[in-house]
Amino acid sequence: MDAIVVATAVQHQAAVVTSNPEDLTHLANSIGIKLVFGHRS
Repeated sequence: MDAIVVATAVQHQAAVVTSNPEDLTHLANSIGIKLVFGHRS
């Protein structure tokens, strides 16, 4: 289901907006992209 959300957004050149970084990570993982949030020290 999550991959459908991403594919539809890309197809329509739409943004996926969320305030939760975990949502973005989950959506990215559903299409094979690994996101890492944080800062380098």
